[in-house]
Amino acid sequence: MWSKEDFLRLERRMKELIKRGVVPKNDIKTLLIYYFFNMNTVKLRKYMNLYSELFGEGEREMRWLGFMLRFLAMEPLNEPEEPLQAFFYHLYYRGDPDRAKEVLDRFGKTIFDEISPELYYSLYIQVYNFMGRLYVIPEDIMRGLRGPMNVYLDFNRFVAGDTYALLNAFKPGRFEFALSHPFSKRLTIIGRMITALMEEDLLTYEIMLRNFEREGEKYLYTAGLILGSMFDPSFSVSDEDIPEYVRFLRMAKACVSGSEKCDITDIPMGMESFIWHMRKIRDKRIFLSFGGKLRLLNGIKEIHLSRRKALVILAVLRSAGTEGLRTMAKDIFPNSTNPMKTVYDYMRFIREYRYAPTNLKFTLHSGSFLYDETEPWANALKEKLRRAGDLKPPVIARPPV
Repeated sequence: MWSKEDFLRLERRMKELIKRGVVPKNDIKTLLIYYFFNMNTVKLRKYMNLYSELFGEGEREMRWLGFMLRFLAMEPLNEPEEPLQAFFYHLYYRGDPDRAKEVLDRFGKTIFDEISPELYYSLYIQVYNFMGRLYVIPEDIMRGLRGPMNVYLDFNRFVAGDTYALLNAFKPGRFEFALSHPFSKRLTIIGRMITALMEEDLLTYEIMLRNFEREGEKYLYTAGLILGSMFDPSFSVSDEDIPEYVRFLRMAKACVSGSEKCDITDIPMGMESFIWHMRKIRDKRIFLSFGGKLRLLNGIKEIHLSRRKALVILAVLRSAGTEGLRTMAKDIFPNSTNPMKTVYDYMRFIREYRYAPTNLKFTLHSGSFLYDETEPWANALKEKLRRAGDLKPPVIARPPV
């Protein structure tokens, strides 16, 4: 991997070559990727203009960089024809995951074969984030992938209802993925901003936000302000700050600044889930989480009951109701001669949490409901809800055909 000094030497050499009228095409492309990675949009535009004058704009990478410059600056965009640009346009400008998925379904094999499998899977993860669905990449596929795939998947699990997944992705010492792709540095900053808010570390959040405080990164700066406004009103964004054509950010702002239930009827389930969980964390609300592992949480802190089976009883009661608890008592206490009596004995441990909010709606929709729980009671409960049609299966990743 090239160091910063390597690129500085290349830049100095480039200036000399420009004076002599000899400009190597690949060297300019290398510098363009470097400036895009380091969010130096002034120099990126300068060398993009030079490249266009000398070599035109026919290459895919150059068209992509030109699109991203306009996208990140929140300039008006027409619907692009090229698949990758069209994907970002529909998902992050128009806020339409269905149209973005249509693009992937149609052109996914091209992206897989001509760009990379990692990009192909990461784009599907992003679509299913919006849809609020759990996306699972089988181990045999994961072994062949490079880059920050686990980070994408951890974010997906957070949206699907596993509160701890995102915190796990951004633990200290796990930032090697920031260097894996030109766009991943921005993803790293956004992810760290979110976890800083979750941890009430507004200083780190604000430091991260300042990375985007320039005209060329206007889109991500606005997105960061919308995130921060959930926790601190001083980071508010006005309607005038978001053009009408950037419908996704306008939708996010309306939901974040509105009531507990956003009044936009077509809000994607993933966005609703994200905001729901962030509000519970912000307010340090006690809630029962079914995402991945069964947990009783107070914000991001887990509440440990003196009896684990009491938490299981609460989970069954809140997901399958009183009658469901009766039918499953023997699954919870298989060695009890009178399992329902044992259930009643344990009820005293959960009395104060009986009506705590739950993320049941989101985890049933996503397929993350008790996904990592394998005890007999959990398998029985998942099967019960699956047969009733309440629990959707997760989306299993497959290579394009």
